[in-house]
Amino acid sequence: VDVTVNPTVDTITITSVTYRTGKAELTVNATDNTPNVQLTCTLNVINPATGQDWTGVMGPTSPPEPGSYTIIFTGVTQPTLVTITSNAGGKATSGVTQVKP
Repeated sequence: VDVTVNPTVDTITITSVTYRTGKAELTVNATDNTPNVQLTCTLNVINPATGQDWTGVMGPTSPPEPGSYTIIFTGVTQPTLVTITSNAGGKATSGVTQVKP
């Protein structure tokens, strides 16, 4: 008997991407209900300190809510694309959904 297990890729939903022009600040919020998942957010703008795309690991929202993640980038130019990947194989991409002064 052969048993083949096909793992289900987790589902990431980007709930908002807000850029504040006056602060040069980008806030990204997402959900993923996969247990023990780690989400990494990457922007398509270069971090001058590293010469690479801005990237960071998302943390829990404040106050913490199961399956909800957030990250705030400061001192960044407005990206045209935000990509979130997980260590469980999921991936989601979005543009900026809201621009504020």
